[in-house]
Amino acid sequence: MAKYICDFDVVSSVGQELIEKGNDLKTATANYSSVISSNLSGWNGSAKDSFVSQSTSKKDEIIKKADYMIQFGEFIKLASKSIQDLEDSLSSQSI
Repeated sequence: MAKYICDFDVVSSVGQELIEKGNDLKTATANYSSVISSNLSGWNGSAKDSFVSQSTSKKDEIIKKADYMIQFGEFIKLASKSIQDLEDSLSSQSI
């Protein structure tokens, strides 16, 4: 019978890194968006309106993807913990 081995620490660290990268992406996007807004403060007219609309749309899209990264990282960590708990429980059983 095949035996599968999972390094739960590595899996959990990958999940944590994904969470951290998602948070970094959200922070960088918010900072970048703030700089754009500041730089556009002197603009007027339809060009500004169009640019702001597109910029806001892209910012929202990136934030949504960063939130997904964070949720996926949390799922990975939770799944790793659940599998480890189940493995520990099964290993303590005697048949």
